[in-house]
Amino acid sequence: LVNNNLSEDYESMPISMKKRWPKAAYKRERFLAKEFIKHLKSKKVNENKLKLMVRKVIIEELKRG
Repeated sequence: LVNNNLSEDYESMPISMKKRWPKAAYKRERFLAKEFIKHLKSKKVNENKLKLMVRKVIIEELKRG
């Protein structure tokens, strides 16, 4: 629903899914999509930070041993 330029035939869609106004903006869905993308990016950043921390610990252990 976030993509307003769907290629499907609007006439075959259920009434509840059809736009009531051609320029209708699905603000809530767009907001949720943006928040989900932010979440994915922050998750990736956190994973990268964790990887760097683990690498540092391993390197320190290798230097000691």
